[in-house]
Amino acid sequence: MSLSSLANTQAFGRGIRHNVVGYFLILTICGFIIWFTITVGRALNSPTATASIHKPETLLWSTLKDPLHDNLRGPLGILLMQIVVVVLAGRILSFIASRFQQPPVIGEMLAGILLGPSFLGLMSPAAMGFLFPHHQWTR
Repeated sequence: MSLSSLANTQAFGRGIRHNVVGYFLILTICGFIIWFTITVGRALNSPTATASIHKPETLLWSTLKDPLHDNLRGPLGILLMQIVVVVLAGRILSFIASRFQQPPVIGEMLAGILLGPSFLGLMSPAAMGFLFPHHQWTR
């Protein structure tokens, strides 16, 4: 492999990485702007918008808190929260396991044990009920 072709492949890899980061930032910023516009617009249609006109922090807090709480308790919100917690716990504990020269699967198994009913359910039943609601276990 010649030096020029190696330089071209490295520049190509940096270009792809740069594009992916750029696309992610653009999508995130546009998504946040759309979400913020919709939530503020909903608050403007309500009769409570005129009551909180002198308190902008109240309007912003209620527009952030209420939809977040409602969406978090829906089935899709619970599923996404479970996925995020399980993946994060697995990644963190697999990183810790690799520091002790253990395979990453050891950390992932430990994350499963810690997030299960035998540990999390024993240590904090409220956290277990919030993260993994009991009605999901009965199916």
